[in-house]
Amino acid sequence: MAVKRIADLIKEVTEKVILDLGYELVDVEYLKKFDGMNLTLYIYKPVTEGGITIDDCEKISNAVDPILEALDPTKGVSYRFNVSSMGLDRPIKTDKDFMRAKGTEIEIKLFAPLENQKLYTGILADITDTSIVLDTLNGKFQIDKEKIATALPVIKF
Repeated sequence: MAVKRIADLIKEVTEKVILDLGYELVDVEYLKKFDGMNLTLYIYKPVTEGGITIDDCEKISNAVDPILEALDPTKGVSYRFNVSSMGLDRPIKTDKDFMRAKGTEIEIKLFAPLENQKLYTGILADITDTSIVLDTLNGKFQIDKEKIATALPVIKF
């Protein structure tokens, strides 16, 4: 079974359980790393509700592990199972990610130049079904989502 299909299947069978526990399943990764195959569930809970703690990760792990054991999505291939928060530097991929990032500074890399530029940094001012509006030092730019290669939060310390 293809790696992407395994991640999609795991998302499909665990999303409701995680939602019922009060969290959002943001992403599922099933990737080969230096120590073998790794399955990571990325979860989210608003900072106003305490954000994600190690106890939250353990709670999700305990709830999801029996489901994965019964399902055997990798058909016997061993893997490391991880539950993690999204992380500060996680790419902005989905509409929900863009909604969470609204009003914050982000960096956008485009597949092709827009007004002779492929890299934009600014405040994510608005989101529609098909585009975003980025408020930069050089003005506001409406950018079609399909033209975005990567979107990342800007982290300042």
